[in-house]
Amino acid sequence: MTVNAVKAFQKSIKIPVTGVADKNTINLLIKASAVPKASNGKTENQQNTSQVFTFKKGTPGSLSGKIVVIDPGHGFNDPGVTRENVYEKTMTLDMGLRLKRILTEAGAMVIMTRATDGNSGYNSLYYRSAVANKLIVDLEREKLEKENAEFEKQMSNFQNLLISKGAELEKLNSEDREINKQKIDDLTKEIAELTESSDELKEKIDLNKTRIEDLYNMSLTFNYYIEQPSYKERYGIMKNPLEMAKVFELTKEKYNKDIVFVSIHCNSTTAETQTSASGVQVYVQTENDTYYTDYYNNYDYERRKILGMSLLQELNLSTGFSKKYTSLFKSRLSVLRENNLPSVLVEIGFFNNPSDLKIIKDQQQRENASFGMYKGIEKYFEYWKK
Repeated sequence: MTVNAVKAFQKSIKIPVTGVADKNTINLLIKASAVPKASNGKTENQQNTSQVFTFKKGTPGSLSGKIVVIDPGHGFNDPGVTRENVYEKTMTLDMGLRLKRILTEAGAMVIMTRATDGNSGYNSLYYRSAVANKLIVDLEREKLEKENAEFEKQMSNFQNLLISKGAELEKLNSEDREINKQKIDDLTKEIAELTESSDELKEKIDLNKTRIEDLYNMSLTFNYYIEQPSYKERYGIMKNPLEMAKVFELTKEKYNKDIVFVSIHCNSTTAETQTSASGVQVYVQTENDTYYTDYYNNYDYERRKILGMSLLQELNLSTGFSKKYTSLFKSRLSVLRENNLPSVLVEIGFFNNPSDLKIIKDQQQRENASFGMYKGIEKYFEYWKK
Protein backbone atom coordinates (compact mmCIF):
# COMPACT_ATOMS: atom_id res chain seq x y z
CA MET A 1 0.00 0.00 0.00
CA THR A 2 1.52 3.37 -1.01
CA VAL A 3 1.95 6.34 1.35
CA ASN A 4 -0.73 8.27 -0.52
CA ALA A 5 -3.12 5.29 -0.26
CA VAL A 6 -2.48 5.07 3.50
CA LYS A 7 -3.12 8.82 3.86
CA ALA A 8 -6.34 8.55 1.85
CA PHE A 9 -7.58 5.68 4.01
CA GLN A 10 -6.68 7.48 7.25
CA LYS A 11 -8.49 10.58 6.05
CA SER A 12 -11.59 8.58 5.02
CA ILE A 13 -12.04 7.09 8.51
CA LYS A 14 -11.08 10.36 10.26
CA ILE A 15 -7.92 9.33 12.12
CA PRO A 16 -4.64 11.30 12.19
CA VAL A 17 -3.20 11.41 8.66
CA THR A 18 0.44 10.30 8.96
CA GLY A 19 0.96 8.12 5.89
CA VAL A 20 2.38 5.42 8.15
CA ALA A 21 0.66 2.00 8.20
CA ASP A 22 0.96 1.55 11.97
CA LYS A 23 -0.74 -1.24 13.96
CA ASN A 24 -3.90 0.79 14.58
CA THR A 25 -4.24 1.69 10.89
CA ILE A 26 -3.72 -1.92 9.77
CA ASN A 27 -6.37 -3.24 12.23
CA LEU A 28 -8.87 -0.66 11.00
CA LEU A 29 -8.06 -1.54 7.39
CA ILE A 30 -8.69 -5.25 8.05
CA LYS A 31 -11.98 -4.47 9.78
CA ALA A 32 -13.13 -2.28 6.91
CA SER A 33 -12.21 -5.00 4.40
CA ALA A 34 -14.22 -7.76 6.12
CA VAL A 35 -16.81 -9.35 3.78
CA PRO A 36 -20.31 -8.49 5.02
CA LYS A 37 -22.67 -11.37 5.69
CA ALA A 38 -26.25 -11.56 4.53
CA SER A 39 -29.15 -12.40 6.82
CA ASN A 40 -28.76 -16.11 5.93
CA GLY A 41 -25.24 -16.15 7.34
CA LYS A 42 -23.50 -16.40 3.95
CA THR A 43 -21.15 -13.76 2.66
CA GLU A 44 -22.18 -11.86 -0.45
CA ASN A 45 -19.40 -13.68 -2.30
CA GLN A 46 -20.72 -17.06 -1.17
CA GLN A 47 -24.25 -16.16 -2.28
CA ASN A 48 -23.01 -15.22 -5.75
CA THR A 49 -20.94 -18.40 -6.00
CA SER A 50 -24.00 -20.57 -5.32
CA GLN A 51 -25.62 -19.15 -8.46
CA VAL A 52 -22.62 -19.65 -10.75
CA PHE A 53 -23.19 -22.11 -13.61
CA THR A 54 -21.20 -25.31 -13.24
CA PHE A 55 -20.04 -27.19 -16.32
CA LYS A 56 -20.03 -30.95 -15.85
CA LYS A 57 -17.02 -32.85 -17.14
CA GLY A 58 -16.58 -36.28 -18.66
CA THR A 59 -13.84 -38.49 -17.24
CA PRO A 60 -11.06 -38.57 -19.87
CA GLY A 61 -10.71 -42.01 -21.41
CA SER A 62 -13.69 -43.58 -19.63
CA LEU A 63 -15.54 -44.09 -22.94
CA SER A 64 -12.65 -44.51 -25.36
CA GLY A 65 -13.60 -46.74 -28.26
CA LYS A 66 -17.33 -46.30 -27.66
CA ILE A 67 -19.84 -44.70 -30.05
CA VAL A 68 -23.03 -42.95 -28.94
CA VAL A 69 -25.80 -41.98 -31.35
CA ILE A 70 -27.73 -39.05 -29.84
CA ASP A 71 -31.18 -38.32 -31.23
CA PRO A 72 -32.56 -34.95 -30.02
CA GLY A 73 -36.31 -35.39 -30.43
CA HIS A 74 -38.47 -33.39 -32.87
CA GLY A 75 -36.83 -30.37 -34.52
CA PHE A 76 -37.28 -27.87 -37.34
CA ASN A 77 -41.00 -27.45 -38.16
CA ASP A 78 -41.89 -30.07 -35.53
CA PRO A 79 -41.65 -28.24 -32.18
CA GLY A 80 -42.85 -31.13 -30.04
CA VAL A 81 -44.53 -30.05 -26.82
CA THR A 82 -44.84 -26.29 -26.30
CA ARG A 83 -45.49 -24.36 -23.07
CA GLU A 84 -44.80 -20.74 -22.13
CA ASN A 85 -42.99 -20.16 -25.45
CA VAL A 86 -40.62 -23.02 -24.61
CA TYR A 87 -40.27 -25.69 -27.29
CA GLU A 88 -39.46 -29.31 -26.64
CA LYS A 89 -37.26 -29.39 -29.75
CA THR A 90 -35.10 -26.60 -28.30
CA MET A 91 -34.66 -28.31 -24.95
CA THR A 92 -33.85 -31.72 -26.47
CA LEU A 93 -31.24 -30.23 -28.79
CA ASP A 94 -29.74 -28.25 -25.91
CA MET A 95 -29.39 -31.36 -23.76
CA GLY A 96 -28.18 -33.40 -26.72
CA LEU A 97 -25.36 -30.96 -27.43
CA ARG A 98 -24.41 -30.81 -23.76
CA LEU A 99 -24.34 -34.61 -23.66
CA LYS A 100 -22.18 -34.66 -26.79
CA ARG A 101 -19.66 -32.32 -25.16
CA ILE A 102 -19.40 -34.44 -22.02
CA LEU A 103 -19.19 -37.73 -23.93
CA THR A 104 -16.48 -36.33 -26.19
CA GLU A 105 -14.48 -35.29 -23.13
CA ALA A 106 -14.76 -38.92 -21.98
CA GLY A 107 -13.32 -40.16 -25.28
CA ALA A 108 -16.49 -41.37 -27.01
CA MET A 109 -17.28 -40.82 -30.68
CA VAL A 110 -20.65 -39.06 -30.95
CA ILE A 111 -23.10 -39.17 -33.87
CA MET A 112 -25.93 -36.62 -33.76
CA THR A 113 -29.13 -37.18 -35.73
CA ARG A 114 -29.34 -33.39 -35.70
CA ALA A 115 -27.06 -30.70 -34.31
CA THR A 116 -29.05 -27.68 -35.54
CA ASP A 117 -32.62 -26.42 -35.72
CA GLY A 118 -34.80 -24.19 -37.85
CA ASN A 119 -38.37 -23.45 -38.85
CA SER A 120 -38.58 -25.54 -42.01
CA GLY A 121 -37.97 -29.18 -42.82
CA TYR A 122 -38.45 -32.24 -40.70
CA ASN A 123 -36.46 -35.28 -39.55
CA SER A 124 -38.67 -38.33 -40.10
CA LEU A 125 -38.60 -41.36 -37.84
CA TYR A 126 -37.10 -43.46 -40.63
CA TYR A 127 -34.37 -40.86 -41.07
CA ARG A 128 -33.39 -41.22 -37.39
CA SER A 129 -33.14 -45.01 -37.69
CA ALA A 130 -31.29 -44.67 -41.00
CA VAL A 131 -28.54 -42.71 -39.22
CA ALA A 132 -27.96 -45.63 -36.85
CA ASN A 133 -28.22 -48.34 -39.51
CA LYS A 134 -25.98 -46.50 -41.98
CA LEU A 135 -23.37 -46.21 -39.24
CA ILE A 136 -23.37 -50.01 -38.88
CA VAL A 137 -23.10 -50.86 -42.59
CA ASP A 138 -20.44 -48.18 -43.13
CA LEU A 139 -18.36 -49.46 -40.21
CA GLU A 140 -18.57 -53.01 -41.56
CA ARG A 141 -17.72 -51.88 -45.09
CA GLU A 142 -14.69 -49.92 -43.86
CA LYS A 143 -13.57 -52.95 -41.84
CA LEU A 144 -13.82 -55.26 -44.87
CA GLU A 145 -12.02 -52.74 -47.09
CA LYS A 146 -9.13 -52.58 -44.61
CA GLU A 147 -9.13 -56.36 -44.39
CA ASN A 148 -8.98 -56.66 -48.17
CA ALA A 149 -6.13 -54.16 -48.32
CA GLU A 150 -4.16 -56.45 -45.99
CA PHE A 151 -5.17 -59.51 -48.03
CA GLU A 152 -3.97 -57.81 -51.21
CA LYS A 153 -0.57 -57.22 -49.60
CA GLN A 154 -0.40 -60.88 -48.60
CA MET A 155 -1.46 -61.88 -52.11
CA SER A 156 1.30 -59.76 -53.59
CA ASN A 157 3.83 -61.46 -51.28
CA PHE A 158 2.53 -64.88 -52.31
CA GLN A 159 2.85 -63.99 -55.99
CA ASN A 160 6.41 -62.75 -55.54
CA LEU A 161 7.31 -65.91 -53.63
CA LEU A 162 5.73 -68.11 -56.30
CA ILE A 163 7.74 -66.33 -59.02
CA SER A 164 10.94 -66.71 -57.00
CA LYS A 165 10.31 -70.34 -56.08
CA GLY A 166 9.26 -71.13 -59.65
CA ALA A 167 12.51 -69.72 -61.00
CA GLU A 168 14.46 -71.71 -58.41
CA LEU A 169 12.62 -74.91 -59.37
CA GLU A 170 13.21 -74.32 -63.06
CA LYS A 171 16.93 -73.90 -62.37
CA LEU A 172 17.10 -77.13 -60.36
CA ASN A 173 15.23 -79.01 -63.09
CA SER A 174 17.71 -77.80 -65.68
CA GLU A 175 20.58 -79.23 -63.65
CA ASP A 176 21.14 -82.80 -62.47
CA ARG A 177 17.69 -83.93 -61.35
CA GLU A 178 19.01 -86.95 -59.44
CA ILE A 179 21.33 -84.85 -57.31
CA ASN A 180 18.63 -82.21 -56.77
CA LYS A 181 15.72 -84.65 -56.31
CA GLN A 182 15.08 -83.90 -52.61
CA LYS A 183 15.35 -80.14 -53.16
CA ILE A 184 13.01 -80.39 -56.14
CA ASP A 185 10.47 -82.41 -54.15
CA ASP A 186 10.58 -79.98 -51.21
CA LEU A 187 10.32 -76.96 -53.50
CA THR A 188 7.45 -78.50 -55.47
CA LYS A 189 5.57 -79.14 -52.23
CA GLU A 190 6.26 -75.58 -51.01
CA ILE A 191 4.98 -74.11 -54.29
CA ALA A 192 1.81 -76.24 -54.08
CA GLU A 193 1.17 -75.00 -50.52
CA LEU A 194 1.78 -71.39 -51.56
CA THR A 195 -0.57 -71.81 -54.50
CA GLU A 196 -3.27 -73.27 -52.24
CA SER A 197 -2.87 -70.43 -49.72
CA SER A 198 -2.97 -67.90 -52.56
CA ASP A 199 -6.17 -69.43 -53.94
CA GLU A 200 -7.82 -69.40 -50.50
CA LEU A 201 -6.82 -65.78 -50.02
CA LYS A 202 -8.26 -64.87 -53.41
CA GLU A 203 -11.56 -66.48 -52.40
CA LYS A 204 -11.62 -64.35 -49.24
CA ILE A 205 -10.86 -61.21 -51.26
CA ASP A 206 -13.61 -61.98 -53.78
CA LEU A 207 -16.10 -62.78 -50.99
CA ASN A 208 -15.25 -59.52 -49.24
CA LYS A 209 -15.65 -57.60 -52.50
CA THR A 210 -19.14 -59.02 -52.93
CA ARG A 211 -20.00 -58.16 -49.33
CA ILE A 212 -18.54 -54.66 -49.70
CA GLU A 213 -20.71 -54.05 -52.75
CA ASP A 214 -23.81 -55.25 -50.87
CA LEU A 215 -23.00 -53.00 -47.92
CA TYR A 216 -22.40 -50.07 -50.23
CA ASN A 217 -25.85 -50.54 -51.78
CA MET A 218 -27.40 -50.76 -48.31
CA SER A 219 -25.60 -47.57 -47.35
CA LEU A 220 -27.00 -45.83 -50.43
CA THR A 221 -30.55 -46.65 -49.33
CA PHE A 222 -29.98 -45.35 -45.82
CA ASN A 223 -28.24 -42.35 -47.34
CA TYR A 224 -31.45 -41.60 -49.25
CA TYR A 225 -33.01 -40.70 -45.89
CA ILE A 226 -29.91 -38.79 -44.78
CA GLU A 227 -30.16 -36.59 -47.88
CA GLN A 228 -33.96 -36.35 -47.66
CA PRO A 229 -34.63 -36.41 -43.91
CA SER A 230 -38.29 -35.44 -44.32
CA TYR A 231 -39.11 -38.59 -46.33
CA LYS A 232 -41.64 -40.54 -44.25
CA GLU A 233 -42.21 -43.71 -46.28
CA ARG A 234 -40.37 -47.02 -46.38
CA TYR A 235 -37.87 -46.98 -49.24
CA GLY A 236 -35.33 -49.42 -50.65
CA ILE A 237 -33.92 -51.68 -47.97
CA MET A 238 -36.52 -50.37 -45.50
CA LYS A 239 -39.12 -52.17 -47.64
CA ASN A 240 -37.10 -55.39 -47.75
CA PRO A 241 -37.55 -57.38 -44.52
CA LEU A 242 -34.84 -59.92 -45.33
CA GLU A 243 -32.23 -57.24 -46.01
CA MET A 244 -33.18 -55.27 -42.89
CA ALA A 245 -32.90 -58.46 -40.87
CA LYS A 246 -29.34 -58.85 -42.18
CA VAL A 247 -28.45 -55.38 -40.91
CA PHE A 248 -30.03 -56.15 -37.52
CA GLU A 249 -28.12 -59.44 -37.24
CA LEU A 250 -24.86 -57.74 -38.24
CA THR A 251 -25.52 -55.14 -35.53
CA LYS A 252 -26.12 -57.75 -32.86
CA GLU A 253 -23.22 -59.96 -33.91
CA LYS A 254 -20.50 -57.31 -34.17
CA TYR A 255 -21.49 -53.81 -33.11
CA ASN A 256 -23.94 -53.62 -30.22
CA LYS A 257 -21.22 -54.05 -27.59
CA ASP A 258 -19.62 -50.67 -28.25
CA ILE A 259 -22.45 -48.53 -29.65
CA VAL A 260 -25.68 -47.22 -28.08
CA PHE A 261 -28.60 -45.13 -29.33
CA VAL A 262 -30.25 -42.53 -27.05
CA SER A 263 -33.28 -40.51 -28.15
CA ILE A 264 -33.96 -37.45 -25.97
CA HIS A 265 -37.46 -36.06 -25.43
CA CYS A 266 -39.52 -34.11 -22.92
CA ASN A 267 -42.92 -35.35 -21.76
CA SER A 268 -46.48 -34.05 -21.44
CA THR A 269 -49.91 -35.36 -20.57
CA THR A 270 -53.13 -34.34 -22.30
CA ALA A 271 -54.09 -31.94 -19.49
CA GLU A 272 -53.34 -28.23 -19.84
CA THR A 273 -51.95 -27.97 -16.33
CA GLN A 274 -51.41 -30.64 -13.71
CA THR A 275 -49.02 -31.51 -10.92
CA SER A 276 -49.14 -35.28 -10.47
CA ALA A 277 -47.09 -36.40 -13.51
CA SER A 278 -43.43 -35.61 -13.00
CA GLY A 279 -39.93 -36.89 -13.53
CA VAL A 280 -37.91 -38.95 -15.98
CA GLN A 281 -39.35 -41.86 -17.93
CA VAL A 282 -37.21 -44.24 -19.98
CA TYR A 283 -38.68 -46.35 -22.80
CA VAL A 284 -37.38 -49.58 -24.33
CA GLN A 285 -38.69 -51.77 -27.15
CA THR A 286 -41.61 -54.04 -26.24
CA GLU A 287 -40.39 -57.63 -26.11
CA ASN A 288 -41.62 -60.11 -28.71
CA ASP A 289 -43.91 -57.53 -30.29
CA THR A 290 -45.06 -58.37 -33.83
CA TYR A 291 -46.09 -54.81 -34.70
CA TYR A 292 -44.09 -54.01 -37.86
CA THR A 293 -41.47 -56.55 -36.78
CA ASP A 294 -42.89 -59.84 -38.08
CA TYR A 295 -39.67 -60.08 -40.14
CA TYR A 296 -37.41 -59.90 -37.09
CA ASN A 297 -37.63 -61.11 -33.50
CA ASN A 298 -34.01 -61.27 -32.35
CA TYR A 299 -33.60 -57.87 -30.69
CA ASP A 300 -31.08 -57.71 -27.85
CA TYR A 301 -33.64 -56.88 -25.17
CA GLU A 302 -31.21 -57.54 -22.32
CA ARG A 303 -28.77 -54.83 -23.37
CA ARG A 304 -31.62 -52.40 -23.96
CA LYS A 305 -33.00 -52.97 -20.47
CA ILE A 306 -29.61 -52.59 -18.81
CA LEU A 307 -28.94 -49.37 -20.73
CA GLY A 308 -32.41 -48.08 -19.83
CA MET A 309 -32.06 -48.82 -16.11
CA SER A 310 -28.57 -47.31 -16.01
CA LEU A 311 -29.88 -44.09 -17.54
CA LEU A 312 -32.97 -43.98 -15.32
CA GLN A 313 -31.00 -44.47 -12.12
CA GLU A 314 -28.40 -41.82 -12.96
CA LEU A 315 -31.00 -39.32 -14.21
CA ASN A 316 -32.95 -39.73 -10.98
CA LEU A 317 -29.77 -38.87 -9.09
CA SER A 318 -28.86 -35.88 -11.23
CA THR A 319 -32.26 -34.18 -11.61
CA GLY A 320 -34.58 -32.56 -9.09
CA PHE A 321 -37.98 -33.73 -10.29
CA SER A 322 -40.50 -34.52 -7.55
CA LYS A 323 -41.24 -38.05 -8.79
CA LYS A 324 -38.64 -40.76 -9.30
CA TYR A 325 -39.67 -43.69 -11.49
CA THR A 326 -37.94 -46.96 -10.69
CA SER A 327 -38.97 -49.13 -13.65
CA LEU A 328 -38.81 -48.88 -17.42
CA PHE A 329 -41.67 -48.24 -19.83
CA LYS A 330 -42.08 -50.46 -22.88
CA SER A 331 -43.30 -49.28 -26.26
CA ARG A 332 -43.27 -50.11 -29.98
CA LEU A 333 -41.67 -46.75 -30.88
CA SER A 334 -40.15 -46.54 -34.37
CA VAL A 335 -36.76 -45.20 -33.25
CA LEU A 336 -36.36 -48.24 -30.98
CA ARG A 337 -37.85 -50.77 -33.39
CA GLU A 338 -36.01 -49.90 -36.61
CA ASN A 339 -32.47 -50.58 -35.40
CA ASN A 340 -30.86 -53.30 -33.31
CA LEU A 341 -28.48 -51.25 -31.21
CA PRO A 342 -29.03 -51.03 -27.45
CA SER A 343 -31.61 -48.24 -27.84
CA VAL A 344 -33.65 -46.17 -25.41
CA LEU A 345 -35.93 -43.14 -25.52
CA VAL A 346 -35.66 -40.80 -22.54
CA GLU A 347 -38.46 -38.42 -21.52
CA ILE A 348 -37.03 -35.73 -19.25
CA GLY A 349 -39.70 -33.92 -17.24
CA PHE A 350 -43.29 -32.93 -18.05
CA PHE A 351 -43.87 -29.67 -19.86
CA ASN A 352 -47.38 -29.29 -18.43
CA ASN A 353 -46.18 -29.69 -14.88
CA PRO A 354 -45.16 -26.15 -13.79
CA SER A 355 -42.51 -27.46 -11.39
CA ASP A 356 -41.01 -29.75 -14.03
CA LEU A 357 -41.05 -27.00 -16.64
CA LYS A 358 -39.21 -24.67 -14.27
CA ILE A 359 -36.50 -27.30 -13.92
CA ILE A 360 -36.32 -27.91 -17.68
CA LYS A 361 -35.99 -24.16 -18.37
CA ASP A 362 -33.01 -23.89 -16.00
CA GLN A 363 -29.76 -24.38 -17.91
CA GLN A 364 -27.97 -25.79 -14.87
CA GLN A 365 -30.69 -28.40 -14.53
CA ARG A 366 -30.33 -29.30 -18.22
CA GLU A 367 -26.58 -29.56 -17.72
CA ASN A 368 -27.23 -31.84 -14.76
CA ALA A 369 -29.63 -33.99 -16.79
CA SER A 370 -27.08 -34.28 -19.59
CA PHE A 371 -24.46 -35.33 -17.06
CA GLY A 372 -26.90 -37.90 -15.69
CA MET A 373 -27.27 -39.39 -19.17
CA TYR A 374 -23.50 -39.49 -19.53
CA LYS A 375 -23.16 -41.27 -16.18
CA GLY A 376 -25.86 -43.73 -17.21
CA ILE A 377 -24.06 -44.53 -20.46
CA GLU A 378 -20.77 -44.88 -18.60
CA LYS A 379 -22.44 -47.15 -16.04
CA TYR A 380 -23.90 -49.28 -18.84
CA PHE A 381 -20.52 -49.89 -20.46
CA GLU A 382 -18.93 -50.56 -17.06
CA TYR A 383 -21.55 -53.26 -16.44
CA TRP A 384 -20.33 -55.28 -19.43
CA LYS A 385 -16.73 -55.22 -18.20
CA LYS A 386 -17.68 -57.50 -15.30
